[in-house]
Amino acid sequence: MRVSMLPRFVIFIALLISFSSGFARAEDSLREANLRVYDAVHSQTRRSFYDRGMHGVDWDQVGEKHRESAAEAQSKEELYEVCNELLGELGASHCCVIDGAVYENHFAGEMYFGSNRFVTGISLKGLEDGYFIDSAFEHGPAEDAGLLVGDRIVAINGIAPEDSERVLEAGGDTHLDLPHHFFVEAEQGETLEILYQREKDGEGQTAELSPESTSMIQAMRDSIDVIEFGGNKLGYIHLWHFLAFNIPGIVRGAMQREWAECDGLILDVRGRGGSPQVIDGIMNLLGPGRLWDRPTVVLVDEESRSAKDIFAWRIRQQGFALLVGRQTAGAVLGSQFIQLPDGSYLLLAMVDDDVFGVQLEGNPVRPHIWVKSEFPWNAGYDAIKESGTAVASALVNYKNTGSTQGVADHVEFWEGWPRGYLPGARSDRGDLEAMRQAASGSFFFDLNSQLGLYAFGSRDSAASILRN
Repeated sequence: MRVSMLPRFVIFIALLISFSSGFARAEDSLREANLRVYDAVHSQTRRSFYDRGMHGVDWDQVGEKHRESAAEAQSKEELYEVCNELLGELGASHCCVIDGAVYENHFAGEMYFGSNRFVTGISLKGLEDGYFIDSAFEHGPAEDAGLLVGDRIVAINGIAPEDSERVLEAGGDTHLDLPHHFFVEAEQGETLEILYQREKDGEGQTAELSPESTSMIQAMRDSIDVIEFGGNKLGYIHLWHFLAFNIPGIVRGAMQREWAECDGLILDVRGRGGSPQVIDGIMNLLGPGRLWDRPTVVLVDEESRSAKDIFAWRIRQQGFALLVGRQTAGAVLGSQFIQLPDGSYLLLAMVDDDVFGVQLEGNPVRPHIWVKSEFPWNAGYDAIKESGTAVASALVNYKNTGSTQGVADHVEFWEGWPRGYLPGARSDRGDLEAMRQAASGSFFFDLNSQLGLYAFGSRDSAASILRN
């Protein structure tokens, strides 16, 4: 008996149509989901961006320019990248889209009074040569694993960082031509196998990295230290951010306890910004007639942003302390987070940056003492901290004795420039006079002054260069 093949053929065609329809629906669903997020970013930005003129950008036109790319994105990472390209058209700080997990673990948990999350405590910076650890919590998971700032991460659980789901974009200013930052994520109880290089031509080494219940607030407390240098005792703290209202209280407590017998202080404000209330709280502790009236150094770099920009500017205006490091980010616009349809977050600039009549957006605050970067491949060496320590000790010595003897012993030179620190603000009053005024609390530099150069503990071999 002959069996007709027609029914089977019809069934096959029906299944094929069904699968094709399913794929089409999936693609339509992804496309629609992408556009819901993208359109929310576009509309929220139009509604709430601080400049109603949108920085002169035709917002509808640039919205259409990127919309199809957003629709065609095949992953949330691709979608967020397109959204950030859109926001970058504004040329403003504090405008980016970040993953919901990044917001929950690294922003929400740090705000107000801080709360712990299970985190690895490290961030990576993406450079041409790869992904490098650019920050790690004091006494955190990275220290337990033997990892150091400057190490190149080759693989995480056998997967290159750029392909790993454990590596999430940290968010940043989309209009600035700066390397991207990333957080390394892990679940509670999980152990990541890290393949890393410490030396540029060195062999790979392995480490096991496990998240701990901690926070940047806890890292601040763990960073409190007393450094002995040149016969002086110097208090130190790394203020990772200004997001939590209890930060001034942490500083005050250290001044009254751990640093009570210290001769000077090093405030490390490298890292993200935060709240104006935190700025006020810390500034109210510093200066003549206040809780801390001893020589003070503030460490800054290009990661000192937002509230840290303002803090650095106010330090300059107050004239009580010296800024050591590299210029700040110049990213100062006030912002808020807005949740998007897929659970990600839009960080959006909503407030102008006018600070006592001075516009700091796009105008980084320059340090008094410039420091050459040693990153990457620095094996944990912190050039800014080392330089700040030498400068703080010099200020203490000059305040106590009027002498800068021995300071030059802690400064190495390369091609005529001091390796430890590069000075960066002109003073026609001379090196010693500038140091005397800094130590006495009346040191002042105009933010807009023409940069010149000076050095503490000058050497004849470099003096002529440093004066030019």
